[in-house]
Amino acid sequence: MSDGQPDYSMKNPEEMSGVGETILITPGKVAFFLLLFALLWVVSRYNYLLFHVLAEGFSIVVACLIFVLATRTYRFSGNSLLLFLGNAYIAVAIVDLFHALAFKGMGVFPSNDPNTATQLWIAARYLESFSLLLAIWLGNRLPRKIQFWGFLGVASLLVFIVMRTSLFPDCFIAGAGLTNFKIVSEYVISAILLTAMIHLWQIRDSVTPVIFWSLMLSMGTTILSEMAFTLYTDVYGVTNGLGHILKIISFIFIYNGVVIRGLDEPYGVIFRKLKETSLRDPLTGIYNRLGFMESAERFFALARREKFGIAMLMMDIDNFKAVNDKFGHAEGDRVLKDFAEILLDCSRKSDIPCRLGGDEFVILMKTNPGGAVIMRSRVEESFLEYQKKESRLGIGLSIGVAFASPGESLFEVETMMRAADNEMYGYKRSRSQRSAPGGV
Repeated sequence: MSDGQPDYSMKNPEEMSGVGETILITPGKVAFFLLLFALLWVVSRYNYLLFHVLAEGFSIVVACLIFVLATRTYRFSGNSLLLFLGNAYIAVAIVDLFHALAFKGMGVFPSNDPNTATQLWIAARYLESFSLLLAIWLGNRLPRKIQFWGFLGVASLLVFIVMRTSLFPDCFIAGAGLTNFKIVSEYVISAILLTAMIHLWQIRDSVTPVIFWSLMLSMGTTILSEMAFTLYTDVYGVTNGLGHILKIISFIFIYNGVVIRGLDEPYGVIFRKLKETSLRDPLTGIYNRLGFMESAERFFALARREKFGIAMLMMDIDNFKAVNDKFGHAEGDRVLKDFAEILLDCSRKSDIPCRLGGDEFVILMKTNPGGAVIMRSRVEESFLEYQKKESRLGIGLSIGVAFASPGESLFEVETMMRAADNEMYGYKRSRSQRSAPGGV
């Protein structure tokens, strides 16, 4: 039952604070990253190779983190979008790694031609942009193994074509600068990313706000990065450095939203489920003693703050042991589950029903003395109907009620539990005396 009152019972943290309302950008973060970018810019002017290694190294590490996170937490999170991105970004990381190693001046490969590194850059950006589009479009439609081996195969093929064949078009000509293919490719890549952003906007209700804005900001920044890379004539030039800084920013958005949120979400779900399991009675599904005490403490604190009265009903199923002895424990378990259903049916949304243990139950509720009496009658009437239907069991019900307003001596959880328990057993004793031979 529900009377429209607010629900004061225990809720999950997400229900209380709002899922996905984590702030992606804070003044502290902005100040930190502005300082970081300033330092990187100074490094780029002092030693561009070091700057390039740091810039590419950061994006490679983030891509690897996405892959590890996505693959190792998928069985807990079930996040198909994250899994697709993980498989995609490990492939991007492979091509970016070869781009960094092939960069002019590194001396890792025999050829020191800047064209090779630029070709690998374009190959990696095509792979990244198409992957983001596919992730948003059909990320949950491809089997996991096909995703992993497919992306690994594509990355390997791209590296092989650029490094070992002449099939990939030239992107940079020494002395002349960027080729038309490279410049056009940057615009094509930007168009692909823009298409992905539009499609993501259309399905924004199906992803969490944090991941939505992380991907939107990352793709938007990547487009700006691509625009910067259409302007440089020197691989050590200012616009090349600006493009790499914008790439770092785009990966920061991915890291902050996808990696950090991805870590919080699956393990947060696991720990919430573990806690919820520890707080609920496995047989009846309502709170156990631990869950009740945690909820009751918050309930009482709220009552003191808002100054409303609290009632507690303590209940015990009479002759329950005889049910187990005569009909077996399976029948006894059924009775306990049935009684828990009775309490749930009689309770309002704001009430807190609980199985303390064995055949003892309790309900905590916001009400006045009259409301406590009504609740008691409601439970007794529902149980009477059940008792008639299950007359062969020979069970009964004893109920004790305690009520307190803020400031009264009973206004403590343990104190009220003792008062309700004493009344329940007093009622049980008096009924036994009345039913005994010679009783009143």
